[in-house]
Amino acid sequence: MNSARSILDTMSMSMKIIDNAHDEIMERGKELVECFKNGDVGGAVSMYDTDAELLTSNVPICRGIDALRIYYTMLKKRNELMINKEPYEIHTLSPFLAIERGNCVNNSSAERVPMKSRYFILWIKRDIGWMIMQDCKL
Repeated sequence: MNSARSILDTMSMSMKIIDNAHDEIMERGKELVECFKNGDVGGAVSMYDTDAELLTSNVPICRGIDALRIYYTMLKKRNELMINKEPYEIHTLSPFLAIERGNCVNNSSAERVPMKSRYFILWIKRDIGWMIMQDCKL
């Protein structure tokens, strides 16, 4: 009886950790989109871990804050920053790692309509909160 109660308590604690992680990541994702909508490259880049990677088609891998700043500054000049992000899954791998997958929309200087694509983000929990460790746009 005592061990069953202990298992239920552990499961309840795990669910609280997962729910909190999902809520925090959703909030960070909203902040990221707001930074892009406002053209705030510095704010967007500050949401990435120091050794983060950005993987996207037709562009070399961007590693580190400086490369991300250059990349997003170029997108801002071309008016191609993300304008919407719709996650359809957040999977908590551990209390400090999570994967977010979803659809996103970017402005396009070459097309009249915004470009829709898919993405996944690997989040890592640091002392200052959830940070993007890897960002991949497909």
